[in-house]
Amino acid sequence: MGSIVSKISEALISNGIIQEDDMELYQYGLELLLSDIFIGASILVIGTITGQLAGSLLFCFLFYTLRAYCGGYHCKSFEQCCFVTIGIFTSFLVSLAFLKINVIMTAATAICACICYKYSPVQHRNRVLSTEEMFRCRSISRVLILISILVYTVAIIKGLIIPYMCISCALIATGILIILYKMEDANYEKRMFTSNCKDDRESN
Repeated sequence: MGSIVSKISEALISNGIIQEDDMELYQYGLELLLSDIFIGASILVIGTITGQLAGSLLFCFLFYTLRAYCGGYHCKSFEQCCFVTIGIFTSFLVSLAFLKINVIMTAATAICACICYKYSPVQHRNRVLSTEEMFRCRSISRVLILISILVYTVAIIKGLIIPYMCISCALIATGILIILYKMEDANYEKRMFTSNCKDDRESN
């Protein structure tokens, strides 16, 4: 993807559409756009082939909405992001095809819902939220989680497998991504602490 973005950026510069000083910014935007297009197209194609287009769209809507307000782990590259997102989506389709309403998945969903409710929004160290933004994201994420659990309960009672799997997979995936970021952040803080201690010893 990087080579494609570079060629597009160079073409835009050579045609005078963008300035060379802005190349890095436009490359980032193009990578994000192409990544979203690739993921969206992949989901539409896979969902259509498997005959689960409606369920796929419902899952993606719920998952992306939860991610937007709950936060969590972010991949290091756009390629990795595509791989992880499509992997999560594929896991949803596999669950929808082979699993039924069961105690283990329901328990995992309840645990991850509690994790999302408690820790959302996860504030990334490279994107510090204001107090107002934190309050807004926390309020919206908690409302989304409570509504999801309400619909989830109805799906269990009525035996509705598609909404059951959509909500289960979305909450479990979001919960796992929050845990992964918490672990990564703890390791980052540990490395920074160790580095600062080392610098202090060297300066003394």
